[in-house]
Amino acid sequence: MSGFRQVGDILAPNGAEQILIPSSEIDFNQPLTVTVFPISPSPNGEITLDTELILDGNASDLPLFGDSGGVGEAEQIIYNPIVSNINYTATVGSVNGTTGFYLLEVNSEDPNNDFSDTAVSIGNAFNNPLVNGFVGSSDADDWYNFEVPSDSQITVILDAIQDNAQLELYDATLNLVNSVPAEVTNNGLITENLTTGNYLLRVTPVDNSVSIPDGQESSTEYTLTVGQFSGNPGGINFSGESQDVLRFWNFTSQSHIFTSNQTEIDDLTGQPNLYQGEGNEFDVPVNEGDPVFRYINTATGSIFLSFQTGIDLSLPQFVNTGVAFNAYKPVGTTETRPADAPAEAIPVYRLTNLDAEQANPLNITHFYTSDPSNRELVLDTLNYRDEFIGFWALPSSTDGLV
Repeated sequence: MSGFRQVGDILAPNGAEQILIPSSEIDFNQPLTVTVFPISPSPNGEITLDTELILDGNASDLPLFGDSGGVGEAEQIIYNPIVSNINYTATVGSVNGTTGFYLLEVNSEDPNNDFSDTAVSIGNAFNNPLVNGFVGSSDADDWYNFEVPSDSQITVILDAIQDNAQLELYDATLNLVNSVPAEVTNNGLITENLTTGNYLLRVTPVDNSVSIPDGQESSTEYTLTVGQFSGNPGGINFSGESQDVLRFWNFTSQSHIFTSNQTEIDDLTGQPNLYQGEGNEFDVPVNEGDPVFRYINTATGSIFLSFQTGIDLSLPQFVNTGVAFNAYKPVGTTETRPADAPAEAIPVYRLTNLDAEQANPLNITHFYTSDPSNRELVLDTLNYRDEFIGFWALPSSTDGLV
């Protein structure tokens, strides 16, 4: 699920602007909705633009043209992709000699998430689900369903990227549990002790914008994450000694940090402007497995986790910062559980950002996830290479040392 928005100003009568819609913003299995709204330059200003909308791309059934309207009227095109990996182009033009501002919204997501009774499932809170989405004038409601496997403390974070939004948490009978605003400069955060069961999240724009010229309804991309900070994954009992691994988002390098070190956790938590805590991704054994080394790519600031030593000798942009934690080595590229791993062990998948490497060969950047659905989402929607299982770990639990 994804989307974006763009604000433009057509200065010349009967002028036009082209906006690229990259394939990375398109979910091939979902309809692509492109909408243009004429807007005013100020809260009480006059709308003067009469728009024309065209969607084009390298497909046999394109281009498509929006319905002709009048001054101030929106135009919309809904397109069902017939092939994948197409870069589309939206052309916003003016007609009848008009000029003025416009808001273009592009949205590609499952339409079932428009309603609470068909909310899209994002899985078990234990797996720390993460979803990217979009809300605005063309899509006022996104609903998600998630499961709490045991009585737990749950944290939900809404990162509104371009504009304000609202985050709401409901129980299964649609009783409102909590509601918080999410601002561009301040994420929306809900922390609640929830009992076992299913819950709903609603993301919606608020009625005042901080970045659209007319100051009306907001329009923004967002990232929504759910984290389980206590409880267990539903009755799994671990043997042996383990410790939590927490995941943080580094706003500077635009990548994740994984750490089990309490001193580092406290340091990262104390810098909310630089790092965003995203919960307990997985646990790792304390006295079993093999050491996983953490390398920092000095060209990007991103982290690489590997059992190998000497990577910094062949790739000098990497610096070995020592052992991050212990884990179990994978059996080649298979899903076979290692012989030294317990029955509860889970795979942690590794993927490489090909766009970053194509931009600069030094920019080797990796993404790790223990959620198979998240892995498939990244591979289906972004230009990443599957590097299979990076290591085997343990499900996150309250048995951790952190």
